Order: sequence, then C-alpha cells, then structure tokens
Amino acid sequence: MTEHDDSCDDVVGREPCPSCVENGGDNSGDNLARYADGHAHCFACGHHENGDSEGSVAGKGSSEKAPRPSFEPIPYTVRPIRSRRISERTCQFFSYGIGEDFNGDVIHVADVRTDNGSLVAQKIRTKDKDFWTNGSLKEKPLIGMHLWSGGKRLIITEGEIDMLSYGELTNCKYPVVSLPNGSKSAKKAIVANMKWLQRFEEVILMFDMDDAGEAAVSDVLPTFRPGHAKVASLPKKDVNDCLKADMGDAVINAVFRAEVRRPSQIVTIQDIYEKCLIEPEMGLSFPWPSATEATLGIRRGEIHIVGAAPKIGKTEHQHQLIKHMTEVHGEKPGVMSLEENPVKTTKKVAGKYMNRQFTKPKAVAGWTTEELVQGLEMIDGKIEFYSSEGVRDYEEILNTVRYWAASGMWFFILDPLTALVAEHDSSTANDILNDFMSKAASMAMELNITFFMYSHVNPAKTGTPHDQGGEVLSSQFTGSRAMEKWAHYGWGISRNRNEEDEIKRNTAKVRLLFDREFGEFCEYYAFYNHETNDWSEVPAPGDDHGFDNEEDIEL
Repeated sequence: MTEHDDSCDDVVGREPCPSCVENGGDNSGDNLARYADGHAHCFACGHHENGDSEGSVAGKGSSEKAPRPSFEPIPYTVRPIRSRRISERTCQFFSYGIGEDFNGDVIHVADVRTDNGSLVAQKIRTKDKDFWTNGSLKEKPLIGMHLWSGGKRLIITEGEIDMLSYGELTNCKYPVVSLPNGSKSAKKAIVANMKWLQRFEEVILMFDMDDAGEAAVSDVLPTFRPGHAKVASLPKKDVNDCLKADMGDAVINAVFRAEVRRPSQIVTIQDIYEKCLIEPEMGLSFPWPSATEATLGIRRGEIHIVGAAPKIGKTEHQHQLIKHMTEVHGEKPGVMSLEENPVKTTKKVAGKYMNRQFTKPKAVAGWTTEELVQGLEMIDGKIEFYSSEGVRDYEEILNTVRYWAASGMWFFILDPLTALVAEHDSSTANDILNDFMSKAASMAMELNITFFMYSHVNPAKTGTPHDQGGEVLSSQFTGSRAMEKWAHYGWGISRNRNEEDEIKRNTAKVRLLFDREFGEFCEYYAFYNHETNDWSEVPAPGDDHGFDNEEDIEL
C-alpha cells in the first residue's frame, strides 16, 4: 500500500479485486480499495477503476463499477504500544487501537471525529508504515479535536503517534491534536479548522524536524493571525523519538520556548545592521570620465539603458565599453548582439585594441592579417557571445544570462532591446518589454549582475530630428514606461549625421536622461576617430571644435 493525496484518501470499503480473481493471484481477497468518489485501486496487481469524475471504468481486467459501500468502522482492541512507549490509558483516551484490515493483517486504527464528536473515518496504519483511510476525510478534521473545547494552548503534531506521545508525557491533560494526513495536509486542515483553532490563545506547531516538516510550517504560518501560532524545535526528529530517548523534559521545554516566527520577507534593522556599516565604494570606471563622475562608476545589480536613433553611436558606445571592461578591469562581458553576429563584434572589439578597422577592406583601412591575428589573440577568452541565429526569445536570453552568472560573469550587454519585439504591434511590444524588464531587474538584484541594454528611439514628433542632432528623450525609448520603471540609468546619444564639418559630424553628445540612484545630471561629448578606431570623451566642439590645439585629435 502507498500513501495517497488527501483528496483521494476517502476509502469507504474493501472488496475482492476482479483482476486478481480472474488471474488466480494469491492476493484475491478484499484487496481492492473503494473510495468515496467511486474509483477503486488494487495494491496487489495495480488494477484501477475510474470514479464518477473520471469517466468510464478502465484498467487491467476492468469490470463494472461496484456500488459504494457505506462507512463501516473497523473494530479494534485498545492496548499499549510498547515499542513506542505509549500506555493503554493514553491509547484509550485518544481512541487508538489494534485491529485487522480486510485481509486479516494487523493494523493500527485511529478514530477520526469532528469537533462535535461524530465518527467520520478511521486512519489506518499498516505494519509496513503505509497509511489509508477508512471513511471520509472530506471535512479534514484534526485528529483528537473532539477532546478539547478550547484553552490557553494547543499542540499540533504531524501524526497520531506523536499526538499520543505528547499525551503520554502530559498525562493527557493538555490539548494536542494531529494532522489528518501528515505534513502534506497541513495547510488544508488548518484552514478548514481555523474557527475552532481560534478557541485557543496560542497554537504550537510541533511538526517533524525534517525538510517536509519545515516546509509545512512555512506553508501554514501565514494562515494564522500574527502571533497566534508558534513553532517548537525538538532535539530529535519528532515527539515519539524524544519519548523513546527519555527526553520528555525537552519536549515540554520546547513548548514553552516555542517562538513566533515572522515571515522570511520581514527584515529588521538588526538583521541588516552589519551590512549597513559597509561603506559605499566607487564602482568600476567608464571609458568616459564624466560618466564615472556622475554615476560613481559601474556597480553590480544595476541596469543601464542606452538609447539613440540608428547609426548615431550605440554600437561604438557598446564596443568601447567592452574594450574598457576587458582591458582596464579584467572583466569578461557576456555579449548578446541580436542584430550583429559574433564574428563582426569580435573583429570590431579586436580593432579597438589594435586601433584598426578590421571590418573594412585592407586596402581602405590599411590593416594587415598579422594585426588582426594579434588583436584576436589579445581578446581571446575575454568575451563570450550569445549567438541568437535569428532566435529572439527573451526567456532563452535570461536563461543564458543565468548560466553565465553561475560561472562567475556579471557584466552583460544586450543590443538592441527593440529586436525582442520587432514583429509585434506596439501594445503587445510594450507588454513584452515590461515583462522582460521586470524579470531582468529581479535577476540583476538576485544574481548581483549588471546589464547595459541598447534601444532604438521613436522619431521626435516635434523639433530637430535625432539624425540631425536632436536631443533624445527617455519618453522616446521603445517601451519607455518599462525602461524608466525598471532601469537604474538612462542614457541618450545624439549626433548630426548631416553636419559638413567632419569633426562635428563624428562627435556625439551623451546625456544622462535619468538617474534613480543619485538624481544626477551628466552631459559629455565623445568623438569617433577613424584613424585610431577610438570613441573617447572630448570637450564640447564649437566653431573651433573646442580643442585646445589640433594635436588633441588626429583625423
């Protein structure tokens, strides 16, 4: 026999198994359990018959469904359980005895009554420590509850033996009950009997000291009003183990030392006091000094959103950042470029190291194969890529990030966010981006990791277009509400692609659009040098380009 879910434990009788009889088995007695909903199961051969809600009868040697028998209590004799050190007096008090099942096997029988004393079922324990129920537990009564009308304190144990053991230790003077089906039935049984439980000033949960018992405690506690339930800790696995080890005093002490356990989500100052004493430190530097000064550096657990129109500077921002994190800080970024394959990104980052443009033909950019090889060797092992191959499923992306984080990586780049929703209408896209950003923010906090995410921006409705140097607003980000809600920093890049002056045309303005951490404002300029393949901070370009002298920049 095996233990069943309490919703299926309403055994109302036993009968011969038609399959066992048909096949001449040795166990052709009353080994088919019939349940309250009409279904039946044989524990000898596995034959199964469906109930009222399960459709037609099915299973090996299926037969017509038999009528449901009424509940007939199994007779038992009350006597001491010496192996458990429980006296006959205690067994008599709790209506617990020894009987025989439908096959003549010796069993333990515990009467189950409602709070008004009505006998509704019997909890059966076999010699193999399996359990089944004769009768119905639909009302989910707590075993032993009919014995108590209320009082100062009630003890709840997982099983009947522990209930009897506590009764043995206290001469059956103090209220104690048992769950109807062990730890798995805890919450349902507690909720079903909460009105009755309110008759006691306090309830002590004395569940087993194992994972199942701890899980049941966590499941049950929120159902009580604050402070009504306490949790007892035992030196042995359960009450009976303590009784057998002559540790009865420890059980009694556990009752008086039981504690109100607050939900794990509640934190006091004392819980975090030592962490509060840790002094803030600067994060890792950006490649651009003004950004470092405004944000105090790149820290773990944060999300940066960088937005710009196409061909304005997002990619250069990204690649300059990758070079800086690998070369200056020795970090290994995880790069997820959804619109650029890893080969191209690798060659661009290698070009940053070698001051060459490896994505342009040799004849135009003037690089050599030896320089490319040297650049690749310089970044080998310093970057890992997510190769989407056209797949843009954000759950897969987040799973990849979780895998990377488990290996020790913490700095991640995703470009562009808009690729996740390119095939959706605006309403659906906003929902998807909000869901993604919510999960990414939770992951950043949980795993202590940092994201730099890049996004296209919607065209300006008024004023100067973005590709002519118009300012980027955070409200222009695709899915802007999700960006502003979940990201810690928002950056906008603007540049006039049509500017005749070459220096101005290749100089972008970067603005800090929002800062959830310190509320700072930051604005700086970054110039892309075609000769050195570098995108570095420079003074604001004026008519004289803003440089101290022409040696500050090489064209």
